[in-house]
Amino acid sequence: PLSVIALGFDEFFASCISLCSNDVTAVKNAPLGTQRCCPDGCCSRNICHKLEGLIGWIGLTTLSRLMPSLRRIIKDVYPSRNFNGEEGLDTNNVRGPNGEHLFVTLLDVLSQLRPVLFFTDDLQFAGDASLALLNDLVKKVGSTVGETRSSLLFVGAHRTVDTESNPLLMKMLTQYEASDVINTTQIDLCGFELESLNEMVS
Repeated sequence: PLSVIALGFDEFFASCISLCSNDVTAVKNAPLGTQRCCPDGCCSRNICHKLEGLIGWIGLTTLSRLMPSLRRIIKDVYPSRNFNGEEGLDTNNVRGPNGEHLFVTLLDVLSQLRPVLFFTDDLQFAGDASLALLNDLVKKVGSTVGETRSSLLFVGAHRTVDTESNPLLMKMLTQYEASDVINTTQIDLCGFELESLNEMVS
C-alpha cells in the first residue's frame, strides 16, 4: 500500500515542480516563510522545511527514496548537503507504525498548506494493510502538526455489492459514520442503464 500511495504523492510533487512560477533553486536562499514560488505559497521549500522539522532528515530522505520528484526537490532545497538519495531508512522496512507516521505527517503538512482531495477507488478490493494505512490517514491527519487546521477531503469509492465480503472495510465505514470527529457523507450512485452506457461511450 505504501508504494501505491507514494506514487500519488510523487505525482503531486512533480506537479509542484512544473507549476511553480519560479524554479525552486531561485528561491532557495530566501528567508523561510517569505518565498512564494507557487501562487498560493505552497512552496516546495516550505514543505521540505516543515517536514524536516517534524520527521527529521532521516524521515525526509526516507520519503524521498519512495518519491523521485521529492528527491529532486530536496537536492535543490539543500544543495550544501551531500545527498545522494540513498540515505534514510530501508524502504522495505518502512511498513508499520514508522512508515505510516511518515505518510500521515506528509499529508498533514500538505493539507495545512493547501486544500487536499485524497481519492481512492475500488476500496472493496483493498487488503488489510492498505485499509489500515488509509484508516490512519483519515483518523490522524489534523492531529499531528500543531494547531493549524488541516483541509482534507477524503473520497473513497467502493461497490456496495462487494463491500460485504470485506469486513474490515465495513467496520471502518461504520466507525466513520458514528464518529463525532469525522464528518461523513454517503453518496449512492446507481449503475448505468444499457442505453445510457451506449450513449456515453459512443
